Amino acid sequence: MPRASQQIADAADEADSLTEISSSKDLDALLRLSPIASFAMDGSQVLTAANHRLCEVLGYADGEPLGMNLDRIAADPDSILTSNPIETALLRSDGTEVVCQLFYQPMADGGKLVFAIDLTARTRAEREALESEKKRWQSDRIEALGRLAGGIAHDFNNFLAVLLLHVDILGLNLEPDSPARGRVNEIKDVANSIASTVRQLFAFGRKQPMTLAPSQLNPIVEQFADHLRAMSAGINVELSLDSGLGLCFVDQVQVVQVLTTLSEHAKGSMPNGGTLKIGTANINLDTGSSDIQPGGPYVQISMTDTGGGIEPNSAEHIFEPFFSTAESDKGKGLALAMVYGIVKQSKGYIWTESVPGQGTTFRIQFPRIDPESPSAVEAGSEHPAAATQRTVLLVDDESAVRRVTGEFLEMAGYTVLQAGTGMEALEIAQAHFGPLDLLLTDLYMPHMDGRELAERMARLHPGLTILFMSGNANESDKGDGIERQDFISKPFSMARLTETVHSALQGK
Repeated sequence: MPRASQQIADAADEADSLTEISSSKDLDALLRLSPIASFAMDGSQVLTAANHRLCEVLGYADGEPLGMNLDRIAADPDSILTSNPIETALLRSDGTEVVCQLFYQPMADGGKLVFAIDLTARTRAEREALESEKKRWQSDRIEALGRLAGGIAHDFNNFLAVLLLHVDILGLNLEPDSPARGRVNEIKDVANSIASTVRQLFAFGRKQPMTLAPSQLNPIVEQFADHLRAMSAGINVELSLDSGLGLCFVDQVQVVQVLTTLSEHAKGSMPNGGTLKIGTANINLDTGSSDIQPGGPYVQISMTDTGGGIEPNSAEHIFEPFFSTAESDKGKGLALAMVYGIVKQSKGYIWTESVPGQGTTFRIQFPRIDPESPSAVEAGSEHPAAATQRTVLLVDDESAVRRVTGEFLEMAGYTVLQAGTGMEALEIAQAHFGPLDLLLTDLYMPHMDGRELAERMARLHPGLTILFMSGNANESDKGDGIERQDFISKPFSMARLTETVHSALQGK
């Protein structure tokens, strides 16, 4: 039996003999011994006795409630007499409410003895459990959407790789004054716009290339605030920065993108102007306080606007792709979904707090690191100059991508050997007697992926230069064992492919 119910049952057993109590002395003794808040009232609902626990719960001095009418301590006094027991609110001395479960017992003189079980702790625990479950449900849903977005983006990048390379090749074969050149350029512009949308999908799915480095966020926030003030008439930008702010591993360019997107959302909620407060702080979360976010030290950026706020139903979906609180014909897209992906890819967390009519607060929390933590390796390190090499083994299970990429490499002067699988590539390498200088391989292929192929090829041809490619942009992250200069993400243009292949061969 729950503890509160057991207390009520025990109190009821004690109250069974109340009709035999005939003196206030007996009643006072009973209330003094009661472990829960208790009071007695006469037939006119005036309190005639109250124990210490009741005074403690309601914020009164001992004996102070005596002589008060029931409506002074009960939000709905009539309800107390309509059900037994009942869950209702009692009024504290400062006017705030405390939820209690009340049980009353009639007395011989027509009065009633009331026992009040304080449910504040239980109510708080239930509310926190519900909030935690809601956050977990929201997180799981967005995780699933992110995986879906990443898969879709990967396939789109393969399609775009074929399209963009064919468009580049068409452009090379056209005369400068050809009337078709304008159409080719328009196709290329549209394809690049699609590629931009795909990059946002990758960001949401946490598959966007990022250069993480130990960073102090205050200078980034200050510079961003100066720019925002210059570009946002009618918006008052206030800063509150922690001078002792710690470091965190982030991509500084992506942090600016996050701040820009959140500020655009804030300005959209304040069409007639308002105040935007941006703050930084060191925070420490208790270990075990959340089963979603680990405890420990964090660096926090908060952004609070004075706009119209977000309805609770909308707040649950705010980071989902193509969801918007704006009018149906504007404001929809991947902006906040991209923010979510950038934060999560940086091992951070983002939370939303909003009350309709009272504005919205976004809180971003990145794990805090010590100043002596090793700095991130900078991308694109310099390579010593070397003679450009010419023989490329191109491996991709997508035949359309393979054909058009091979066609362009041959146009650029390379000798190209093509394979559709890892095993086919090994057979070609073993049968090839000439020089083999570069392996350009897709990362994800059936039966044998690009990493395994690269390892086996390196044993066959020591000193072979390896260049990976994939529609999954995040494979360039250092944590996957692939350096940024050894990777090219799909889709790529002829110029980018040329530059990347040339740099890789120079590096050799």
